[in-house]
Amino acid sequence: MKLNTNFFLSEFLTPELYSSVEKGDISEFVATGLINPLVYEFIFDFRKIIGKPIRVNDWILGGQFKNRGYRMPSWGGDKNLSQHKNGNAIDFDSPNHYSPQELRKIIVENKDKWPFISFIEVDINWVHVDFRYTKSNNIIFWSPTRGTVQYNSGI
Repeated sequence: MKLNTNFFLSEFLTPELYSSVEKGDISEFVATGLINPLVYEFIFDFRKIIGKPIRVNDWILGGQFKNRGYRMPSWGGDKNLSQHKNGNAIDFDSPNHYSPQELRKIIVENKDKWPFISFIEVDINWVHVDFRYTKSNNIIFWSPTRGTVQYNSGI
């Protein structure tokens, strides 16, 4: 199912979940609705801004990524705290076009377009953005090794 000009539903779902859609066990409507509409709004708009391909899940093309969009509740890689399981997060990159640091910088420079972004993970070789509720009007930048950090264009 094509969601817009640049993205297919399979890019946001795990192989297991997408297989359930293909078999008719879960409707496309229900599967699409597992992900916060703000995730779609952001990634569709961000793709237009950078004008280059974005890779979310690429398993359907034989790639390695299958948990960068919605994650099944049974996925245990993050001690069950992942915003991906709530449909509130997305991981992505733009291989051969932009580094993760450059992509994060573009997000920060355009943050007024997406005031609902609340959390960006840094010190990783991909981009993680999520839309969790926080009391802050600012984006929280968090490193898996350093905790909460101040943003600079090199992270």
